[in-house]
Amino acid sequence: SRDLRWAAVNLYAKGLFTTKEIASICNFSPRTFYRIIKIWRETGDVFKESTALRGRPRLLAYDDIDYLLRLIEFNPTWFVDELQELLQHNRLVAVHYATICHTLERCGISAKKLKICASERNENVRLDHIRQAAAFTPEQIGFIDETSKDNRTVFRIGFLTLEGMSASKVVEGSMTRDIFLEWFEHQVV
Repeated sequence: SRDLRWAAVNLYAKGLFTTKEIASICNFSPRTFYRIIKIWRETGDVFKESTALRGRPRLLAYDDIDYLLRLIEFNPTWFVDELQELLQHNRLVAVHYATICHTLERCGISAKKLKICASERNENVRLDHIRQAAAFTPEQIGFIDETSKDNRTVFRIGFLTLEGMSASKVVEGSMTRDIFLEWFEHQVV
């Protein structure tokens, strides 16, 4: 520690002990003690100033990080892929979504909703699907979800329908075509 190094230097400067005794008292090796004394004589401090940054240089500059933080402040619901696109178009910086995630974590943004958007996502296809679904009434639309149960299931938050029913049929193992068609015919239609 810095205090221990200064104590060793003060003992050395006062000449109260030999260098070997000071190294032993401070639990330094003789080489470490001599290195501390050399640094003290050259710089007046007990630690060498680090002039070089360590590690790999960051891909995002401070201005880019500030831009990301302002985007999140403006709209905290943006996903990482949207932030990535805005960064690329507005700041001309192309970085991987993981770089953005790590940068946000370093800045203390931990509650950010994260997602990796599929590369084949197409806004026109999405709008076409919404247009087709709008042709049906809510009573005509049904959703089927493949879920599984394990020991953690009881700790999960349940999702219920308006009537309070979470599942009309539970099948252990895989649902076969025949079981599905029978369920569809008797429960849905």
